[in-house]
Amino acid sequence: MQPILQRLVEHMTWADTQVLAKLRGAPEDTAAMKWYSHLLAAERIWYMRLHGQDWTTQRVWPVLSLDECAALAEQNSSQLRQFVTRLKDDELTRTITYTNSAGDTFTNTISDMLTHVALHGVHHRGQIAASLRSNGVDPPALDFIRFARGK
Repeated sequence: MQPILQRLVEHMTWADTQVLAKLRGAPEDTAAMKWYSHLLAAERIWYMRLHGQDWTTQRVWPVLSLDECAALAEQNSSQLRQFVTRLKDDELTRTITYTNSAGDTFTNTISDMLTHVALHGVHHRGQIAASLRSNGVDPPALDFIRFARGK
């Protein structure tokens, strides 16, 4: 399972970078920036939850510039890669209890939380793609298999 999670984090990093490059070269798209800022903030929040940190210092829906997005994407990539690389197989089923932004408390395994981070980003990158396309910009192709073929 750990190698799969490593690949998902690698794909997350690649996809976040592709989106950033597209947004830097496209006319301003407020909706796309909203989704991109949120997905990066969510990556950070889940990392903080995985470490038992107070994630409430990170806004769920921040308004970020492209440079701030770039810095947060780099931080997320570096920290999540290190975290997943150091994980032992027996740690993947360890549970973590956390509170979400609505104030509800949940308990999930580390593997489920990391899988969520990867899939949550896919969802919002689709919204970014739709927003870009509606503004006449061809979105980047971010399918996992495209990433895998490029390696």
